[in-house]
Amino acid sequence: MGKWMHALLHGIGLAITRALATSGATVVLTARNSDLGRAAAESLSASVAGKVVFHPLDVTSSSSIAALADAVSSNAFGAGPLDALVCNAGWAAKGSAFTPDIARQSLDVNYKGVRDVSRALLPALRANPGGSQLVVVSSRSGNVGQIAADAPQRARLAATDLGQAELDRLADSFVEAVEAGGDLRGWPRTAYGVSKMAATAQVRLLAREEAAAGSGVVVSACCPGYVNTDMTSGRGHLTVEEGADTPVWLASGGAGTRSGGMWAERKELDFAKGW
Repeated sequence: MGKWMHALLHGIGLAITRALATSGATVVLTARNSDLGRAAAESLSASVAGKVVFHPLDVTSSSSIAALADAVSSNAFGAGPLDALVCNAGWAAKGSAFTPDIARQSLDVNYKGVRDVSRALLPALRANPGGSQLVVVSSRSGNVGQIAADAPQRARLAATDLGQAELDRLADSFVEAVEAGGDLRGWPRTAYGVSKMAATAQVRLLAREEAAAGSGVVVSACCPGYVNTDMTSGRGHLTVEEGADTPVWLASGGAGTRSGGMWAERKELDFAKGW
């Protein structure tokens, strides 16, 4: 039986949880809202072959992330080694508003939250003797081609020597540019898009680190497509099950040993060139 870790509660996240648990895996579903999270886990457990348990998680809280990491490392869920971590936490502002607060929250959840959860759970993923998967649900909206061609951050986000400190500085520089107003210094006018660029760049960075360490952790990013969820205000043309397909495929080892890729419809995209 597989043992999986998965983040977030509804929409695509719930569909990912259901698919993994249907295969017989033990899935730990996480959410900020404990009442809704427990209800979802109990409902799913009654209808799938595997087991779904709940643990609270706020990806913007260091103490919440640490509590989850401690529970996993101590095998509190009785699931044994951690086979996969799917980071599906995401936030997007409604409408066309573009403010410093929106830029900051987008980066805090979609980039920094993913960064911090990934790093906190990496020791448990590395401890799996059979190898493991770290999957980040990103987006095609994070297209580096949207950055001005002569802006230095375009090349640096895709650079193969990009380090964590530099990536953090690049993310912060976007928020600073929005705060300054006027000239965005080459950044596109999309907080969600920039946050997803940073998230995908983080995946590529972690993949290089894990490969250099020979840890056996395969790190991947993916776009679920334009899915009919609350985040798209019901305008998406894909079902949540269709959106969950590529994340589940990656969490199940679909990329093989290919690490650092950005995937959509089970096909790899070229992050460095944009799409």
